[in-house]
Amino acid sequence: MTFYSFRSRYAALVLLVIWFDYGLCGCSARLPKTIRRGAYGTSNMSAHSFDEISRVAGWADDQPSLFPELRIYNASGRLVYQNHDGGRNARMLRGLPATIHELSPIANARPLEAAKQAFPEFRSLDPEVTNHAEATIVSIMLGGCHGCEVQDQAVSTEHENLLKNNVNVFLVYVSGNKQ
Repeated sequence: MTFYSFRSRYAALVLLVIWFDYGLCGCSARLPKTIRRGAYGTSNMSAHSFDEISRVAGWADDQPSLFPELRIYNASGRLVYQNHDGGRNARMLRGLPATIHELSPIANARPLEAAKQAFPEFRSLDPEVTNHAEATIVSIMLGGCHGCEVQDQAVSTEHENLLKNNVNVFLVYVSGNKQ
């Protein structure tokens, strides 16, 4: 075997190893994935405006609005969690995103898209980001509401971790007046 044929075979072998090892053959397990980050948005509004937007989003029923409220949507935009207990909501936020897969979609709930279309601030966020999240949380708090403080503190503490883990965080702050 000549030196040149050995060198050619060695080069071909090295290329094959690189080809398979780094996923160039269609297996992308070794290639770094694009790191996605969740979107962050806030909306401030009066209680009257919130009531109107709630109707557009399909959240309103004949009951008065209760605060705080936490809504969690899974990656496919289905509502998987809705609750008005600030302490329970804070515990749920601390468990995300790991616990999202344990939650089942709520039957007959309007999808995330309806909520995104109802809030002008959320419509303006980049759909390339908001449509590819692992989950989306919508945290709704009433100004001056003592029960909302626990949830607001949990959101403040956890929002950066949620965003890093590709969870969208939408905050809605409602003022107490009906103007």
